[in-house]
Amino acid sequence: GAAFATPSLADLKADYLAACLGASNQNTELCTCKADEAVKYADDEMLGYIITAMKDNAKFRDMVQKGEVPEAVVKKWPTYVRESNKVCIPPTN
Repeated sequence: GAAFATPSLADLKADYLAACLGASNQNTELCTCKADEAVKYADDEMLGYIITAMKDNAKFRDMVQKGEVPEAVVKKWPTYVRESNKVCIPPTN
C-alpha cells in the first residue's frame, strides 16, 4: 500500500537532476555529480526539499521561515552542501 505513495529514489534523482540543470544553466557535469552525492547525504524527504529549493529558492526560504521544513532537514542541509561541493566543485587555482 503506502510504499507506492513515495517516489522512488531513481525518480527523485531524475527530478534532482532536472532541477539542478535548470538552476545551473545546464551544467550536466556538476548536476550529475551533485545528484550522485545528494543521495548519499539526503533521504527522500530531504531530496524533495532540495529540489524545491533549486526550482524556487524564494518559496523554499519562505517555507523555512514558516517552520514548514523539518528541523532534521535544516540541520543536515549544511553537511549536504559542504560534502557534495567538496566532491563536485573543483577548487579554483
